[in-house]
Amino acid sequence: MGVSDNDPFFSKVAYLAHMEGANNSTSIVDSSKTGLSVPVSGVAKITTAKAKFGAASLDVTGAANCYAQSAANAALALPADFTMECFVNIRGTVGTGDWCIFDLRSASATTGPCILHTGGYAICGQVNGSIRWTDSANSQNAWKHVAIARAGSTCRMFVDGVQIGANYSFATAIGNGQVTLGKFYNANNGDAKLKLNGNIDEVRVTVGRARYTSNFAPPALPFPNR
Repeated sequence: MGVSDNDPFFSKVAYLAHMEGANNSTSIVDSSKTGLSVPVSGVAKITTAKAKFGAASLDVTGAANCYAQSAANAALALPADFTMECFVNIRGTVGTGDWCIFDLRSASATTGPCILHTGGYAICGQVNGSIRWTDSANSQNAWKHVAIARAGSTCRMFVDGVQIGANYSFATAIGNGQVTLGKFYNANNGDAKLKLNGNIDEVRVTVGRARYTSNFAPPALPFPNR
């Protein structure tokens, strides 16, 4: 798998998963300094059937108990600037409500950020307990780069490099976070509702840096490992 040039902010990367591996693997490798374990549950797995970059992605089906989730970790605390981002390809929905793609909250950090989508396949961003941004486009069956970044007290959301909605002011430090992929961090594991039916690739959390403060060209290569 080729990767892009060196990342000048790699020392601030607290989580980095390329979702590479053998077909049907249940191991997600963290290529950051944290070495975070994010176990999969149910039928969640690495698949070589679809990928944004490389040869594989994480496949979650929207079924009960199908997700990946770490334990809370101090490396994912967000005292100030941060960026959370990933690529997602949404297949469909199960039940009604909002379906979570990537949640960085934990029981001790419920004001933290998460990325989700609605029944109309519009990608949304939540921070400080409520949805703050909603894209107007239908994102079903297409790879989308999604990111939430905070610079100072200003939070922004981007879809494919374009800022969605207005700036949101939120300066509160966020406690220990955890990586949850495919569901809300506190969703009922046995309930198929609110769980993503799709694929996730190239997940990255940067602590101490807002990588995006205005519109940008979305990444054209996998995130660097150095």
